[in-house]
Amino acid sequence: MTKTKTEKSYIIYNGENIYFTITYKNVKNMTLRVKDNIQVVAPFYVPKTEINNFIYRNIDKLLIILEKKSNNTYFNHQKNIVRMIGEDYNIIANISNSKSTWKIVGNNIYMNLKSIDDKEIVLRRIFKKKAEEYLKMRIDEISSAISIKYNSVNFKWMTTKWGYCDNKNNIVLSTKTIILDKNMIDYIIVHELCHTIEHNHSKKFWLLVSKIMPNYKEIIKKIKLINLI
Repeated sequence: MTKTKTEKSYIIYNGENIYFTITYKNVKNMTLRVKDNIQVVAPFYVPKTEINNFIYRNIDKLLIILEKKSNNTYFNHQKNIVRMIGEDYNIIANISNSKSTWKIVGNNIYMNLKSIDDKEIVLRRIFKKKAEEYLKMRIDEISSAISIKYNSVNFKWMTTKWGYCDNKNNIVLSTKTIILDKNMIDYIIVHELCHTIEHNHSKKFWLLVSKIMPNYKEIIKKIKLINLI
């Protein structure tokens, strides 16, 4: 039996065509996810009507996620734009049969993708490389400037937080931090460095942050407007 089979389809909702991709696999249950579009993974034996009903049952939630992605200035899959360190980059993707690769020329990111589903995987690789370069350099500069030391710094993909500091003063920054503007990145770094002294969000912690970045509240408001999805 074929391992996977992919096809495009759509449903009509409120007079509009809602497009989605179906990938048939040897799985037991149907699952949903949203990347560039709505994607369904379904067992081979599931009829199309059941898949459509599955979409309809979840349509409100799916449309909210799609809208957030579409309105996200910093990380917009649908418009093929991503912002890194305060600059917008155009994503120019080409589907090929070879291994997925990428290169940055000016403000263009050229991708050769084995499949369109690889776009997010490649973006994560780019974010990690940029994080290892820029975030590492910046945390060392800030650490030296404010005389607050940390034990180690690592970078990993996180979608619920920008960073954290453990009780041994090891800092972990989300590679997705790279989509923020420079002053926002600096705030995330200052926030975690301050946790090496105050391992909580007490008044002492926020007083320390304010001494380093007096305008931190304004920056926090801007960061909260950015979707981490």
